[in-house]
This record gives sequence, structure tokens and C-alpha cells, in this order.
Amino acid sequence: MRAVAGSFGGSVRDVAPFVVVVAVFQLAVLRTSFPDLGATVVGLIAVVVGLTLFLRGLQLALFLIGETMAQGFARKGSVRWLLAFAFALGFGTTVAEPALLAVANEAARVRAETRDVEIGSYATGLRYTVAASVGTALVLGVVRILVGWPIHRIIIGGYVAVVALTPFAPKEIVGIAYDSGGVTTSTITVPLVTALGVGLSLSIRGRNPMIDGFGLIAFASLAPILFVLLRDGGGMTGSLLSIALDTLRDVAPIVAVLVFFQVVVLRRKVTDLRRLGLGLVYVVAGLTLFVFGLEEALLSVGRSMGEQLSSPSFLGIEEGETVAWWRYFWVFAFGATLGFSCAIAEPSLMAVGLKAEEISGGTVKAVGLRVAVAIGVGVSLVLSSIRIVTGVPLYVFMLAGYAVVVAQTALAPRTIVPLAYDSGGVTTSTVTVPLVTALGLGLASTVPGRDELVDGFGVVALAALFPLMTVMGYAQLSQLLAARAARRMTS
Repeated sequence: MRAVAGSFGGSVRDVAPFVVVVAVFQLAVLRTSFPDLGATVVGLIAVVVGLTLFLRGLQLALFLIGETMAQGFARKGSVRWLLAFAFALGFGTTVAEPALLAVANEAARVRAETRDVEIGSYATGLRYTVAASVGTALVLGVVRILVGWPIHRIIIGGYVAVVALTPFAPKEIVGIAYDSGGVTTSTITVPLVTALGVGLSLSIRGRNPMIDGFGLIAFASLAPILFVLLRDGGGMTGSLLSIALDTLRDVAPIVAVLVFFQVVVLRRKVTDLRRLGLGLVYVVAGLTLFVFGLEEALLSVGRSMGEQLSSPSFLGIEEGETVAWWRYFWVFAFGATLGFSCAIAEPSLMAVGLKAEEISGGTVKAVGLRVAVAIGVGVSLVLSSIRIVTGVPLYVFMLAGYAVVVAQTALAPRTIVPLAYDSGGVTTSTVTVPLVTALGLGLASTVPGRDELVDGFGVVALAALFPLMTVMGYAQLSQLLAARAARRMTS
């Protein structure tokens, strides 16, 4: 319990920026009081306690399980079972992912307003399509580690495919497809997938865990975009108890997959059962409190802030009147600070940062990585807000972003590229997705001439893309400063 208590202060620091941002905009900019201060305080306490327990459970169970199983498969020498495990892990952890459920249901609701589709059927089909794509992506990622393919060639090939498919997809599908790639990398999936890649690369002679171990999350973020574009491009707040049950349901497939492959395929006993059990209890309890806190305190913030800051009364204009884009300054400012504070508090990003610092021997600092990623998310929300206000198509920003990433890939240090690619996926998880999706939909619903389906979606996609640029930019800047320092020492 001492370790749990020790990380509590860190959780408070992680959540504090978000609290400050919301309080400043609510009290100083909008000049209104919180509608239910008691529920907000209870929710924030639950978020902090849940985050603390989750990170402790991560260290006790999930990292250990993922690395142990990956190394076990490598020693066993069974590529077939390793690939089967990769697909099952990807599918099982994604199909019941809360962020995917939320986006699928929202997409189905909005699509049903414009097309003759059944909401439940469409949402289920979208979930299974995305889950299958993540399973396929992990299989491809494992093959890459085994064979030693460079990650950037596969990722750039994927970008080209996305660009080629986008013009042929219905415009109301494009935002949903792009966002589907950002909601698959959850607080449960990220630690397991990261541990799988790192553990496998550590078990194969000649592999560098920094170069070969990362990258699986990037594949899991890109593949759903392709699958959804192919699928649809051809024409086509509950109580704490219910949240706990939902969390158990979400974790159960993952545990079942791990136990099956550990006991049946690898034929190895689960060692240190007490420690692993305690870790899983921490994970479930932590996620339950975390999600409960989000629903009680935070999830309504994104949409309500977007609506209030872009409302005619706040802008001082008549209903339906259009104004210059720069009049939405407070929306852009809120987007920047919301994006930064959400990313800093994202449990998935903390998990990857800890693992990257560990295997790099401290060369990559967890704090530095998190700040670089958070800056990227903040910038992306500013651009997303500008996109919605001005009506510029999403693909223009995505194409420009892809071009910058491709150029940076050729210049960035080779050891940082896979981690940079993964950084985009880990930011769009439990905290970020609901808030930024709600911000986009809230803004699109109040700006005259905008459509929720066409303009409201796509915010998550940009939030998943821009961290790639900032992480590689951070690495390039560090490399440049180190080279200058070395030249000064020798001169």
C-alpha cells in the first residue's frame, strides 16, 4: 500500500491541469458557476483514486503478463500460435472498448438521421469491423518484429492507402473512419500491446526493443481507418455498479485470452498468482473509479463548453449570423488547453512513457514524452476547431499532416520513430476521446452552416496524428542541440 500511496500525489499532479483549465474557463471566461459542484468534486476524487490504482495494477500485472507471454511464445518457437494470440488479443481488447462503444453509438445515431440504417445493427457492425482490423494489425506488427521490416515503410504505405480510399468514401463516413483509428488504443490495450511488442523483441537475437518493440499501437491506430473506409466506402451515465460490471465485461475477454494461451498453448502455470490477482483487482477497481469520475465530472464539459463558447449570446451576434473565424478565439484557446491537459492525464500515455523510459535506460524521459505528446494534442484541437469554424474539409488537414510525418520520418532519429508512431494511438483513449469528440460535436451543432456528421467528427483523428510530429520534432531538436554541444566541446 505504500507504493499506492506514493503514486497518489503523482495522480493529483496529472489531473490538476485539467481541473485548472475547466475552472478558469467556467468561472473567468463564461462567468457561470458549476451546475453541480458536489458531483464534480466526487467525480474528480474518483478519477484521482482510480488513476492511482490503475497505474499500480499496471506495474503488478499487465506489463508482466504481456512480456512473459511474448517471451514464452518466442522460446516455444510456435509462430502460428503467436499470431493467433496476437489476433485474439487485438480483437478481444477492442470489441468491448468503452471509447469505441461510445463513438460507434454516436456515429450510428447521427448516421440514422441521414440514412435508413438501424442504429444497433450499424453500431455493432462498426465495432466488429474495427475489432477485426486491430487483430489484423497486431498480426502484421508481430510479423514485422519477427522478420525485421522497417516500420516507416508499412506506415507510409498505409497513409498512401488511406489517401487513395478517402475520395471514394461518402463524405459523412470519412470522419467516422478516421476517428475509429483513434479509439482503439485503450487503457487496457496499450499496456498489453506495448508489453507484447517489447517482450517479443527482447526475446529475438538482433532485435532492438526501442526500434522493433514499439509500433504495434501505430498499426492498431491505422488499420481501422482502412477497414472502415473499405466497409462503408462502397456505397454504403450510469451508476458505479453498472460501470463496474461494464469494466469487468471489458476486462474478461482479455483475461480469458491470456489464461487460455498461458495454460493451454504454452502449458505453463501462472506464477505468482497472488500478485497477478492483486494487480488485476487494482486495474478493475481503478478503471471503475476512473470512468465513474469521468462520467460524473468531466464528460459533459467538452460539449457544453463547445456550445457555450460558440453560442450567439457569447459571441454577441444574432442567431444564424456568421462572423469571422477569429471571433471564435476562446474556442481555440479552450481547445488548446483542453487537449494538453487531457493528454497529460491519459493513463495509456503514462504507461507507454514508463515503459519507454525503462527500456531506453532513461534516454527517453517519460515526462518529456508526455509533454511533447500533449503539445501535439493541444495544437490538433486548435486546428480542429478552426476546421469546423471555417468549414475546411477534414482530408485537407489529414493530407498535410501525413506529408509532414513522412518528411519527418526521413529526418528523425531511427530509434524514436516507432515510439513516435505509437504516441498518436495512446493519446486517444479513455480521457481524451469522449471530451474531444463532444467538443467537436458541440461546436458543429452551434456554428451556422455546419453538419454534425460531416464536420463534428474528425477531431480524434487529428489528435492522433499531431503527436507524431511533436515527438519526432522533440527528438530532432534534442539531437540538434546535442550535436551543437558536442561541437562546442571539441572546438
